[in-house]
Amino acid sequence: MKNIALSGHACIWSNGRLINFETYLSFVAEDEYKNGFWKKPEKDNITRVIDDEVIIAFSAGYGCYGHYLVDDLPRLGPIKKHIGDDFYNKKFIIPKKTPKWAIDLLNYLLGIKEESLIFFDHENDIFHLNNVILSSFPSRHYKFHGFIKEFYDNIPRNMISDRPFKRICLSRKSWEKNKNNQRIFVQQDFFEEMATSRGFSIVRPETLPIQEQIDLMANTSCQVGEHGSAQHASVFNSYGMTIGTLNPLTEVQVNLGRIYNDKNFLCYHDETSVDSNNNYYFSIKEEKIKLFFDEIERHEEKK
Repeated sequence: MKNIALSGHACIWSNGRLINFETYLSFVAEDEYKNGFWKKPEKDNITRVIDDEVIIAFSAGYGCYGHYLVDDLPRLGPIKKHIGDDFYNKKFIIPKKTPKWAIDLLNYLLGIKEESLIFFDHENDIFHLNNVILSSFPSRHYKFHGFIKEFYDNIPRNMISDRPFKRICLSRKSWEKNKNNQRIFVQQDFFEEMATSRGFSIVRPETLPIQEQIDLMANTSCQVGEHGSAQHASVFNSYGMTIGTLNPLTEVQVNLGRIYNDKNFLCYHDETSVDSNNNYYFSIKEEKIKLFFDEIERHEEKK
């Protein structure tokens, strides 16, 4: 497209009209604009004009690992597939506040080097882009297109055996240090102790280098953990896996499982509460946690 304006959390404007891609993150950006977070581009508020053909490489979820895996990265895949090696001659616009792990993922998975990045101050900048390549999202309401699996199947991974075999428990403990605006599992210690007693290895994936994260998931046959971004790294497993989710808040993981042939087990909370620091606490009865593991292991025995 030509003559596109960019503001806020990837609000994309054509002739003064906000383009909506009819997916969750596009609606988020639109709602934020309507609530006064982002400005509409006008002739007198453009901060930069870019003539080079560019690719907008982020969405409203750019700071979230899970959104990056299931929304932003595979969204670039069709562009790369369509334009071929010319992909590496383009400039890529990402927010100035993009986390380092996201820049590392862009480089590792798509070969995008840092010198090809244009940093966008989404809180203050409004760009006018004379030539831009856009792609739709790989899902609508998180009903995923099979291209996501095709995209990740092409990523190099080191297999330890012919089939995945690891059993891992994803821990969110390191995310809860400040206890402010957090999601906190009251029985977390009990859950992780039970996982260990049943042969699961406790893993904090955010502490691992990208290649180790990929290799870990590629060699995993069963993962359990709380709902969250870490679980979405299951996209690195080509074979499909058994996935147990505590306190599922969305259908994202289950819907990924539909294109990966995963087997999903869900365990919902029994009680919830919110404290004065806006921490969200959820509780699951210990007996229910035991039954959760029993069901998963019963499936593994039948497999």
